[in-house]
Amino acid sequence: HAPAGPGDRRSVSSALHIAPMIDVTDRHFRYLIRCISPLPTLWSEMTWDRAILFNSPDEPEHAQNKSPPRALESIIGFSAQEHPIVMQLGGANPDTLARAARIAERRGYDEINLNCGCPAATRGRARNNYGARLMFDPPLVAACCAAIIAAVSIPVSVKCRLGVDERDSYEELVEFVTTVAGAGVNHFIVHARKAILGLDTVKNRSVPPLRHEWVFRLRAAFPELRFTINGGITSLEAAQQLIDDGMDGVMIGRRANAEPYMFAR
Repeated sequence: HAPAGPGDRRSVSSALHIAPMIDVTDRHFRYLIRCISPLPTLWSEMTWDRAILFNSPDEPEHAQNKSPPRALESIIGFSAQEHPIVMQLGGANPDTLARAARIAERRGYDEINLNCGCPAATRGRARNNYGARLMFDPPLVAACCAAIIAAVSIPVSVKCRLGVDERDSYEELVEFVTTVAGAGVNHFIVHARKAILGLDTVKNRSVPPLRHEWVFRLRAAFPELRFTINGGITSLEAAQQLIDDGMDGVMIGRRANAEPYMFAR
């Protein structure tokens, strides 16, 4: 798209997303937002591919589950009123991600998103190859996305950062987008900060500098793709300005949790 001009003003309401947030964007919070406004696209919390598979009786992982099984609906359930709704998956295995995505599509989700943005832990049991750690390996992300795209008929997107640790140049970001877009992804939701692995989640939302201008550079460099910007957006007025300046979409995170009634306007 060309940047919106004076006679082509897009409303933020048609391009607004509520960010996926662990322990926040469960079905109860999402329903609250939908009661307030029909407009924002809602997102699940990040959901592990294996959590879906280990609790799906038709999947081989179900027999390997050593924990008491949970009802799948308690993991991926949502109310019909929540549409449009995106399922964000966590994982790094093309096969398990594809099978989990297929289950989410059958449940009725409108889009599948692969998490390439959360700052994965660097030690202990929580050290997994997921989230921003995947940005070290663009071909793996492309393989995961290609498998998901082949498994479902709904859109597939990627949420990422500007980079991770020392892999944080604009050129490396362009390489990541080019590689993943080559697998068929045409929508990137970009948190406009790098991720610093080993730094806790809260500090990763403030310590790395915010660089909205990099997302606009991507928008200009890849006119055939869609970019939604995330990070440091605290009002609908700021969101509308980003749309007016040419961004395809805007994602609001913690501010939505602190002030959900901001969407009542």
